[in-house]
Amino acid sequence: AIAEAHAQGGPHEVSLYTRPGRRGRWEAAMLEWLLARLRAGAARPVRTTISAQHLEALEAAESLGFRTVRVLDQMELDLAPSPSRERAVRHAGAGHSLSA
Repeated sequence: AIAEAHAQGGPHEVSLYTRPGRRGRWEAAMLEWLLARLRAGAARPVRTTISAQHLEALEAAESLGFRTVRVLDQMELDLAPSPSRERAVRHAGAGHSLSA
């Protein structure tokens, strides 16, 4: 598990990294440790970005007073050729819209 915090004139940015097999054991303790150190410094808001799949980190952050301000969707496009995509591209004419 890794925890880090930094700030460059704005809010403190806090990050947690925990292997999936170790999740649920370290998140709350790491956040508490980081927050204790940040409280000793400049009084700034603290921000973190947590994957929606990392439920243990979300629960730990919420239990310490963090609140959700934004939810982001991450999207991916595979540019490797696939037979179905190649057929769709060959049949697409002017004005057609394709989705990958």
